[in-house]
Amino acid sequence: MTDTPRKTLSLKKKRIIKRADIPAAKLAKAGKKAPPKPAQKAKQPQKPTPKKPEVSPSELRARELYSRLNEFEVWRTYQPLAIGIDKAIFKICNDEQFAGASKNVVNKVLSRHTRRDVYQTNLSRGGQRYHLDGQPVGAITEQQQSIAKKQLIS
Repeated sequence: MTDTPRKTLSLKKKRIIKRADIPAAKLAKAGKKAPPKPAQKAKQPQKPTPKKPEVSPSELRARELYSRLNEFEVWRTYQPLAIGIDKAIFKICNDEQFAGASKNVVNKVLSRHTRRDVYQTNLSRGGQRYHLDGQPVGAITEQQQSIAKKQLIS
């Protein structure tokens, strides 16, 4: 039988052995009961945490709307859009019963589209603004051209 090292404390040249450190076999030989094991709390099964979607629902709707608007030539080629084009986009969404027609989603899509360098370059060149169907609506003013040029520089 091999002796395993035991944790002992010494107090004024006396060895103190804790009851929990004594093997249960030695206590049984001495006629004493083994110390009770500390009670463990019953582990309750944890509820699985719901995984967060990688993409928000509004982002999914924005992507759907953007792909729908890519069917228009004016949108695909980043031609300058008419002032108030958001109303035309809402009308398309209502006509087609598109679920993602919230104001937030439409503004997000328009903002992404109009802030691109390609769009700003086309706007800074001047010329006409276009409706989604390709019809010219009005001219781009000098002030709008200068704002677009400043956007390209910054």
